[in-house]
Amino acid sequence: MGDGRLVVLDAVNRAASDTQTACTDCVVVARVTTPGTGGVTRSTTIRASYAMDPLSVVGASGRYVHFLAYAAGAVRSTVADVETGAVLRDSTNENQALWGGQLWTMSATDGKVTGVDVRTGATVATADLGTSCRFTALEVVGKWISARCAGDARAVVIHDREKRTSVWIRATYEPLHLGDGFVAYQVLGGESMLYAEDVRSGESEGHELGALPYDGEDHDGRWWSLDRFGGGIAFIDRAQAVRVTGLGGVTSRLTAIDADTPAADIRSGAWKPRWWLSKPGSSWTLTLRHKASGKTVRTLTGGEARGIVAPSWDGKDGAGKYVANGAYAWSLTVKPADGHGADLTVSGGVAVSGAAAVWRDMAGDDGFGDLLAMDTAGAMSLYRGTGTGGVSSRVKVGGGWGVYSALVGAGDVSGDGRADLLVRTTDGKLYRYSSTGTGAYGGRVLIGTGGWNTFKGLF
Repeated sequence: MGDGRLVVLDAVNRAASDTQTACTDCVVVARVTTPGTGGVTRSTTIRASYAMDPLSVVGASGRYVHFLAYAAGAVRSTVADVETGAVLRDSTNENQALWGGQLWTMSATDGKVTGVDVRTGATVATADLGTSCRFTALEVVGKWISARCAGDARAVVIHDREKRTSVWIRATYEPLHLGDGFVAYQVLGGESMLYAEDVRSGESEGHELGALPYDGEDHDGRWWSLDRFGGGIAFIDRAQAVRVTGLGGVTSRLTAIDADTPAADIRSGAWKPRWWLSKPGSSWTLTLRHKASGKTVRTLTGGEARGIVAPSWDGKDGAGKYVANGAYAWSLTVKPADGHGADLTVSGGVAVSGAAAVWRDMAGDDGFGDLLAMDTAGAMSLYRGTGTGGVSSRVKVGGGWGVYSALVGAGDVSGDGRADLLVRTTDGKLYRYSSTGTGAYGGRVLIGTGGWNTFKGLF
């Protein structure tokens, strides 16, 4: 999956329910094992709307698995989220390839390939392999695309999406897999050999990697495999020893192939964004700045990142105090472990809530002060601060507030990370209304039993 995890698909039975009939080996379960000694295996049911019998895993990248399954009388190409079980893409077109958060599909009539965001289905990139040949066996690794010509299965094209150039090679009919600027394939015959064709220079350069065990059968993935995310090639030689090799040379630049940067609700726990990488990083730095002031509030660092950067921020600044709720900008820098190419730098924004309430942020957690106004009939209205020196249009809070002799926004009195409203009755009692974070308030809570009417004002 590029981050050290291993995914295996299994088929289990389904019991009868009000909406579905019982079936045997018809529900797909993804079993994901984390790396390391004593790695934990987590099982997630793939939530398809119909019975599915998994046939093979085509690829896995980040949090997604791409597999073929027999369903509804046809073989279907399916992409699912192994963490939630959601089916994100589903098609009868088997000529697809997954890379990070993108699913690439080959046209059935020409050499055009289209990449879509697996979550939204929106087209994010296209490529033209420069030929009218109808292709099969599509694979994608970063900027590289490989495919076989359906009319001549030995003809393989390797396309560079950045340079928009293609290199053709002649390979065997046996399985062929794409790496970072090269393809590797097995040759059966009197001897079973593993070869690689390097096309990074714009021309094909062949490499004999070694002899494989040979039993007269074609075993895709049994004797050899390549690391799409690091460039290494591993195989078993004739002596049954495992060998790991590579082609050397310059590799593609480090990129973020997928990201998960949710809002930061500190009440629910630390902010845990994730960025999946195209190849390993040696170290990373995450900087967080307050968007309005530009002030850096926290810098997090880490060491080696094998496929994923996954920091954890507790919502506190460098001095250990909670930062103010509101909008923050983040910037992530990752150094490539192989030393090739520039550092990866990506940036974005995150909304922080549940940390320290901003003074008079009565509406919720946007970090801007707001204005409350009451008319002569006792109806309360809210005008939200825009953060640019003005206020928004009027939002009615409710009526009946005229029974109070004083109202004041006193900041976060309850300690829940939201600004509260204090009110005083004519008989001197003091109540607290806690903000719900939506522009409304919960029920009132008595915090002063009397005597507050001796004060001229509350501030």
